Amino acid sequence: MVAVAAFFPDEAVMGVVRTAIPSLVLGRSLLVGPVRSPDDDGGVNHKCVFVLVTAGNQSRPIKGGADERSPSIQITVRSDPPSAPRAFRDGQTLARAVYEAVDQSPPAGYCEVRAVSSHPLYIGEDEEGRHEWTINLLMVVDVTT
Repeated sequence: MVAVAAFFPDEAVMGVVRTAIPSLVLGRSLLVGPVRSPDDDGGVNHKCVFVLVTAGNQSRPIKGGADERSPSIQITVRSDPPSAPRAFRDGQTLARAVYEAVDQSPPAGYCEVRAVSSHPLYIGEDEEGRHEWTINLLMVVDVTT
């Protein structure tokens, strides 16, 4: 039987990130879902980590009647605005910390998590000049749990 956590891979990865980087605050600087604009009422921060299920390999049957699932996750790390003195460097440092936290660190319910690249991928600046990086993960559900 597949663990319940396996059906929410974005939340499982978010838990790994939150444990490794406790300064990130759920709902403010660590969110599930697509990239969102910061707001002025103390909600979403400029410097933020977004965790999104993007796809995955097709389920395939394996021994014992279970299905192997391999979801993929995209993590986007966004820096503070360009007016911050160390916006690029601090954003890059956060992206590296997130990468180190998630690569080859499978959460409960998974037997494997691997980053697709050997480093966070810098994707440039958004429309407000904030820097962004992505980390793409492939995960394999632990069908023995």
